[in-house]
Amino acid sequence: MLYASFGILVNDCRFWFILSYMWGFVFMIRMTIKDNSLWKKEGSRQYFEQSWLILPKWYGNTLLSVVIYSIVAIKSFMVYNYGIEGFVKMVLH
Repeated sequence: MLYASFGILVNDCRFWFILSYMWGFVFMIRMTIKDNSLWKKEGSRQYFEQSWLILPKWYGNTLLSVVIYSIVAIKSFMVYNYGIEGFVKMVLH
């Protein structure tokens, strides 16, 4: 979130490409290695049934989690593009 706040401040799409590269390549590789090491520990099956790589599953339900995270992503995108006032006007009308 710290890096994303810099992207919001500079408002430049090049920053988002750099951030996407960092998350998509560097961080995801490290998280995958960590998850693979967790499979060797006791209770890992229960952990992986209740979570994804980064985000937790809501009540262990995949469909509900996808819907909730999609709504949050869409609303965040709208606030980023239109601002709070524009977003509120869109919701109220």
